[in-house]
Amino acid sequence: DFLKPRLNVSWAPDEGQQWGFQIERVVEQLDFGAFASSAEFDDAIFGVGNAEIEPQKLWVADARYERQFGGQNSLAIGLVHTRIEDFLGRTVVILPPSSPGDPPDVFEIDRNLGEATRDALEVDATMELDRIGMEGGIFSLGVDLRDSSVADPVTGEERVLSGQDEWAWNASLQQTLADGNFRWSISMNDNADTLSWSPRSVENGHGGPFLGANVSWKPSPGWTLGASVNNIVAEDVSFERVFYDAPRNIGSPEYVEYRTGDGIRSMNVSLRRDF
Repeated sequence: DFLKPRLNVSWAPDEGQQWGFQIERVVEQLDFGAFASSAEFDDAIFGVGNAEIEPQKLWVADARYERQFGGQNSLAIGLVHTRIEDFLGRTVVILPPSSPGDPPDVFEIDRNLGEATRDALEVDATMELDRIGMEGGIFSLGVDLRDSSVADPVTGEERVLSGQDEWAWNASLQQTLADGNFRWSISMNDNADTLSWSPRSVENGHGGPFLGANVSWKPSPGWTLGASVNNIVAEDVSFERVFYDAPRNIGSPEYVEYRTGDGIRSMNVSLRRDF
């Protein structure tokens, strides 16, 4: 069993303002794959299980400020710091050769490898647009900036956490008219490319922006007609993975694998009757 304390404090000095602070300890669950052996014969990558690993323990500190300006006008700013203890990373084990003259046997293994940190700045804002002439209009914007630090389990060099995007944003514009009987909206989001590391490869993933729109209309009581278009940009998802001929600390790039996925655009139309 692991202790998981939590402290939550909030303060509202004035109407429409609130400060909040929370600190808690989180214990993550272990993945069964970390205990089991594995093999990828195409790439000559062999893994061994580790029955002695422990789950990662996270201390998460979250400080937040929220301000309401009346109606749906608001601003929220958050700072989140995470310290990861018993960080789990995949590294290599080099064993003596099974026969004289053979090269050493190299295996991949999951191990607890010390500490890592992760930080995030989160900003969310919503603004009514009536004052600038757009009746029933609302604009929303969210921005996340992220940073992290960990010692690479293979090379020992400092880098960001595997699979983390350094930034992300989302924005939406909507308008409600005719006493709530007609509504349209458009939204867009995007995030930075991500890097992922394994003992013998480095992968760069690119997703591209997402753009969607929808509209709904109530022509008469009980009837709703709706339509939406998703992923209007439909940019392909792409991955570039560099494989090394040995663990990255001693190996050299051997070949590059490229993978792409088609961006799929979709459209939906619906008619609903409420009784």
